[in-house]
Amino acid sequence: MPPPWLLFALSGAVAFARPPALGREACARPEAAVACTALTVSGQALAEDFDSGAALGLVQKALRYGAAGRGALRTGDAAPPPAGGATSRPLAIYVYDLPSETVVDGKTVVYRDTCHWTPDWKPDRCWERTTPGSEEEMSRIFGPLVEWSAADGNRSKLKVRGINQFATGSIFLASLQRHPRRTANPEEADLFFVPAYNDNPHPLQSECASAEQLVKDLPHLNNQTADRHFWLTPNIGWGNNTCHEFNAKLDDSSLAMQLLARTKKLALEDRISAPMSLRSDAAFIDFAIGDEYLPPVAENLHSIPYPTVLSGMDAIDVQAWQDAVVASTRTMLASGMWGMHGLASTIEMRRVLTKQCQHSSRCSFKDLAYDPETGNTEAVMQEMLQSTFCLQPTGDSISRKGLVDSIVAGCIPVLFNPLQAKLWPWHIGPWEDVAVVMEVVPGDVMGALAQVPAQELARLRGNMARLLERLVYSPPGAPRPNDAMDVTLRGLLGLLDER
Repeated sequence: MPPPWLLFALSGAVAFARPPALGREACARPEAAVACTALTVSGQALAEDFDSGAALGLVQKALRYGAAGRGALRTGDAAPPPAGGATSRPLAIYVYDLPSETVVDGKTVVYRDTCHWTPDWKPDRCWERTTPGSEEEMSRIFGPLVEWSAADGNRSKLKVRGINQFATGSIFLASLQRHPRRTANPEEADLFFVPAYNDNPHPLQSECASAEQLVKDLPHLNNQTADRHFWLTPNIGWGNNTCHEFNAKLDDSSLAMQLLARTKKLALEDRISAPMSLRSDAAFIDFAIGDEYLPPVAENLHSIPYPTVLSGMDAIDVQAWQDAVVASTRTMLASGMWGMHGLASTIEMRRVLTKQCQHSSRCSFKDLAYDPETGNTEAVMQEMLQSTFCLQPTGDSISRKGLVDSIVAGCIPVLFNPLQAKLWPWHIGPWEDVAVVMEVVPGDVMGALAQVPAQELARLRGNMARLLERLVYSPPGAPRPNDAMDVTLRGLLGLLDER
C-alpha cells in the first residue's frame, strides 16, 4: 500500500488521499512529469490505469512548495544563482565624508548614531574610534567571535560572529570606505554613498538633519546625479525607524525633499515585501501606535538581507563552515526558534507552530529569550546544523534574520507568509528555489515536511549552497567577488542600466 499523500484543505486543515497511480503513457506527457517524479521518488510502482490530467491536478493541490505555478516537487538540475543585478560592468564609488554628528546653529545634528546612541543593555558598537582592522573594530562592527566544536568530534572548531541583526549601516560604511573601487573624484563615480543612518530604531527627529541641511552637505547631489546616490537604514524601515527625510516624497513642496526622494534607499524590507496593507493587522489597533508603526513608505526603496553569522569572517573560516554544513548529520526533521512576540497574526501563527513542534519527536523547539552576551548565536546555529528544515514564521514584521542564517546553515527555511517570498530579490532570487513556502499553517507541518521527496531536498540544498557567498559581507578592505556587498552594488548599477 503506498503511503498517504498529504493534501491541504482551504481551511488549513489536513486531509489525506491515496496517491495517484500514473501509467507510462501518462508520464510521457511533459506537464505530468512533476507528478510522476514525485511518486517515483516515493518508491511506489506506477500503475497503467490512471489519467495523467487527474494525477497532475491532485499533485498540484498537494503541498504548495514554492510560488504558484512552479510546484515544489519540481525536479531537474538545480537552478543557477540569481543575477543579483543587471550588470557586471566595473564601477566607481564615491563615499561622502560626513561626520557622525555636528553642531549647526547651536543644534546637534546626528548623521550616524552608532557612537551617539548606546543603551546600557547593548554592547559598545562605536567602531569609528577604533584601530582599522583590529579585532576591537571587527567585534564592534560584526559582533564577537563565537567558536565551538560541532557535534561531529572530528571537525575543527567552527567560527562565526554573534552579529547584531541591524549592523548593515556600519558594515556598508566601513566596507565602502576601504573598497578598492572607491574614488575621490566625483566626476568618475557611478554611485555615491551617503553615510547617514540610525542604529536607534526610533531616532530622535529633532537630531536628524533637515532636508535642506542634508542637501547642503552633499555637494554632488543634483538633478542629474540624484538617482546615483544611495543611503540606507539598518532597520526594517517601518514607521519612525528612520529620519523623516529618508521618507521624502516626490510631490513634497520642498525642493530639497524632492531631490532626496529621487535617491536610492536600502532597508531590510521594502514596499513590496511589507506593503501598506499590513496596517490592517490587529497590532496597529491593539497597541494604538498608528502611523508610528506603518510599513515602509520611502521612495526608490530596495530590500537587502540581514547580515549572516558568517559576515566579517575570512575565506578560510567560511570554507570551514561550508565543509561543516556538508558533513552535518541532520538528526531532526525540523526546528523552531523564536519568542512569543510580533504582529497579532504572527503571535497566533507562532502559538500554533510552537504547539506542533513541541508535540513532535521530529521537531526541536527553543524559546529564544535574548542573551545580550551571545545573542543566542551558538545555540541557534547548532540547531540549524542539525535540522533539515527551519520553521520561519513572521516576527515583529515580515522578515527575520533566521531566514538568511538558515540558508547558510543548509537548513531549508519554511515560510508561512507569501510576502516573505518577496524579500531580497537581488540576493535570493526566487524563494521556491531555496525554501518551502506554505501560504497557511497546516494542521500537521511535520507530516507535510516529511513528504518532501529526496530529489527536492537535494535541489533546495544545492541552491542554498550556491547562495551562501551572496549572503556574506566580507571583512572591510577584503571584498570577495559575488559577496553580499558586491551583489548590492551590482543591483544598484542594474537599476541605472534599466533607465
